[in-house]
Amino acid sequence: MKQSSGFIKKLKISQVFSAVSSISVLLIMINVEESKKLIVSIIASLLFWLGLIAEQVLVWSANKQRKKLEQSFGRKEQGLPGIISFFKTKTGKAADLIFAVSTVIYIILFAGNWGENTVQYVFLFLMFLSFRLHCIANGKNYRYIHYLQKRRAKS
Repeated sequence: MKQSSGFIKKLKISQVFSAVSSISVLLIMINVEESKKLIVSIIASLLFWLGLIAEQVLVWSANKQRKKLEQSFGRKEQGLPGIISFFKTKTGKAADLIFAVSTVIYIILFAGNWGENTVQYVFLFLMFLSFRLHCIANGKNYRYIHYLQKRRAKS
């Protein structure tokens, strides 16, 4: 069970790093003095890349751990990867819905040149974050968490 709790922890922390990386989009809209713009852009870039790298390392590590768990429990998770799976979990459904709505609103705002300094960035942030959460929450690793939870409930 300790092995499965580490697997679950990695996926949850990867979602936190998704949020950290996506926050970099919001930093773009901060209005700062010309002399501080370079610093803000470096911080935003670092947040984006470090968050993305940490997220991916944790997801890959969790994936490797899931495969070991599958062997020990004798059950292999079926299905497509999260990027091309939709509405597979409750969290995945929420991420998919937020992604769809924020994408439509962003396109409308962009086409109409409305909210260029703030509102567009908020919806761009929501698009990035919800897409990344979509990939995690609809993926095999996340679906395997539900299997483990059902398995514990039966015990």
